[in-house]
Amino acid sequence: MIWSDSIEPDLYYGFRDEVQLLAMGGCHVYVTLDADAVRAADVPGVSAPNALGLPGEEVIDCAYLAGEMPSVASFDLVEINPRYDRDGQSARWAALAIWNFLIGLGVRAKRRHIP
Repeated sequence: MIWSDSIEPDLYYGFRDEVQLLAMGGCHVYVTLDADAVRAADVPGVSAPNALGLPGEEVIDCAYLAGEMPSVASFDLVEINPRYDRDGQSARWAALAIWNFLIGLGVRAKRRHIP
């Protein structure tokens, strides 16, 4: 387990390094993005809001990176709760996170087809 204060301000690089470490062991990586871990100011519509959570923009950057990385075999996003979502802010953030993962996945696919 890695605590958030041990990787700040380099969440992106910490995430990258952990995925690469798992991949070096021959593993396919399954990434679960738990919205409860993101700052409540960015993602309020969760069952366990986190006032000191991870910055939403940085987490989205990691979603993009997950899409790019060949070792990532699966990606999901959990814990968005429409009952607590104000004005759909959390749902829009979740859609942006998934969209960025898919963009990264498209970049990955293009790299595989470049001679």
